[in-house]
Amino acid sequence: MNRYTTRIKQGKKAYLQQLTTIGWFELSQNEQAAIEEHLNKLEKAEHFMYVLSHINFDAEGFEDAEDYKRLMSELLSFTACKHLKVEVTQDDLLVKVNIEGQGKYAFEIDLEAAFGWFDDDLIDFLNTQVFPGEALQERLFAIPPCDQSIDLTFIPATLYAQALKVGVLTDDLEYFM
Repeated sequence: MNRYTTRIKQGKKAYLQQLTTIGWFELSQNEQAAIEEHLNKLEKAEHFMYVLSHINFDAEGFEDAEDYKRLMSELLSFTACKHLKVEVTQDDLLVKVNIEGQGKYAFEIDLEAAFGWFDDDLIDFLNTQVFPGEALQERLFAIPPCDQSIDLTFIPATLYAQALKVGVLTDDLEYFM
């Protein structure tokens, strides 16, 4: 049994208390009232981790630059990223993502190779180049998928490690398989 399974068996109140203990609610994007409200609506304990998702989207349906433009707007909507300028363009089957802040960053997506699915290398690009290049402590971490949706949380790596250690999140991406 993993730490997450052990934690959720203790119930909603204990789950919220553990989030408070690790400092989850100290980040502006982690609104305690909204998380509590969402948690109280859940019927299945195994879904507790989804209250920690900042971004949720369907992995299918990424057909053109407009789809990536909408997502980039959401991915960079956090206060820490508001200074970044993003341009998403398309040249035939190639989507180009250009981000400018303290540095300049470029990423390309081959739509033909992606077959209409989200190219998750974009998340790696943000986490390994853009966020460190902009001196941001936060990273995007995947919450185990249920079906074909993608859920991401935007927090510092130290908080993510704490969340795993105390069992409020799991890094087992096959948790629901």
